[in-house]
Amino acid sequence: MSKSTKYAISGTGRWGALRFAVLVLALCLLQAPGILAAPAAAAQAGNAAAKHRVQGTVVDQAGAPVIGANVIVEGTTTGTTTDAQGHFQLSVEPGATLVFSYLGYNTQEIAVGNKTSLKVALQDNSQNIDEVVVVAYGTQKKVSVTGSVSSVQTKELKQSSSANLSTALAGRLSGLTSLQQGGGQPGKDQSTLMLRGAATINGTSPLILIDGVPRDNMDYLSADEVDNVSVLKDASATAVFGVRGANGAILITTKRGQTGKAKLDLNFEQSWTSFTREPERLTSLEYIDLRNQASRNDHKEAPFDAITRAKYADPLKGLDPNDPDYAKKAAQMQYLYPNHDYYRELIKRYTPQTRVNMNISGGTEKVKYFVNAAYLHQGGNLKVEPKSFLGYDPSAKMDRYSFRANLDYQVTKSFKAFLNLGTYIEQVNMPSGSTYPNTDTGWMMRDVLYQATTITPITPGPYVDPYSGLDEKLWSSPPIWTVRPWK
Repeated sequence: MSKSTKYAISGTGRWGALRFAVLVLALCLLQAPGILAAPAAAAQAGNAAAKHRVQGTVVDQAGAPVIGANVIVEGTTTGTTTDAQGHFQLSVEPGATLVFSYLGYNTQEIAVGNKTSLKVALQDNSQNIDEVVVVAYGTQKKVSVTGSVSSVQTKELKQSSSANLSTALAGRLSGLTSLQQGGGQPGKDQSTLMLRGAATINGTSPLILIDGVPRDNMDYLSADEVDNVSVLKDASATAVFGVRGANGAILITTKRGQTGKAKLDLNFEQSWTSFTREPERLTSLEYIDLRNQASRNDHKEAPFDAITRAKYADPLKGLDPNDPDYAKKAAQMQYLYPNHDYYRELIKRYTPQTRVNMNISGGTEKVKYFVNAAYLHQGGNLKVEPKSFLGYDPSAKMDRYSFRANLDYQVTKSFKAFLNLGTYIEQVNMPSGSTYPNTDTGWMMRDVLYQATTITPITPGPYVDPYSGLDEKLWSSPPIWTVRPWK
């Protein structure tokens, strides 16, 4: 044993005994460090055994998962957030209380107790969110906007079956007038938009911006790719856009990707459209009687005598069915004394329309994407000869294929890049308008509608000569000049 050891052991008295005890304790700790570690490990083990794991799901009022909701242990900084399915996991101590919160929803506190699984439904609290509107090339809180601003969302736009977005906006924004002058052409509404009346200078149409880029029109946009439409109606439009906004401004914002797993939406819609109002047509006898009455009111001779009226009432009266030329004579009498509804013979009652739309959206905190592909088919409202008879398709119809891709990339915390791509292909089959001004098919459509509503029911034709060699049985549907009524 060394000298120093001997000196430490040989100490006497009260202080010597104390020194001896300290030395012995120090040696023990140096030789066996687990003596100190053991109590700490035991405490940690006790705490771990006391905690238990809690998992659950956070949903909204509709049962949809809430992504990114905060789950915090009350009174601590311990917590987590929900994933793309609204799930969460957390280790808590007995008696702990979890606090659930998310922007736009009421905060909820739930005592865990011995529960290991929870399902929390957050209640909407949208009145606490400041409404944001699009203004020029940015956004502002609605309470800070001094100008007159109206907006409409995608849900409202999709309620309309119109092929064009400009027509779908009619009646949904205060101060906005949509004047349709297209003559019923498929996909060609030719709607004229006016804000608070027509301007007297510089045209009448408001400025249209799609994602901040000026455009001539919005007709090619699908309602499924539009997030919202905002309208600046007063001097505020001129203040931010200058003279170009003198007639107001329509700001269209397309949809963008959201953080989360890829989400696919596929919609199919089949509808039939018709004219809002159709004229009530007179029969031949009603027309003759009214013409005679009008002439008598003017103290003039009635243009139709009793014999002529009787022939219109029954053109085949007096003909012998056994006559070898009965068919020819009957056709001639029906031609001379017809009872036509030219409007119904030229205009369809209903026109089919098909709409298919597909959206894909998703992304991460860094990259978000939105992709839209849409197809629209709209038929014409004119009755025409079948393709099998003419050898070509004379029907009026429109097929539109549209595509949009929006990409957002968060380069840094303060720098964001985005890419917007949009295009469409439109195939229109229309009768030739070469005989009309500027070869405008709109003139032709309007002329057909005018003629259909103004031709009198006693006007000769349509007529099929039984001796012309034309066989109606070869046609899938009656031609427009047949004497038989349309079904």
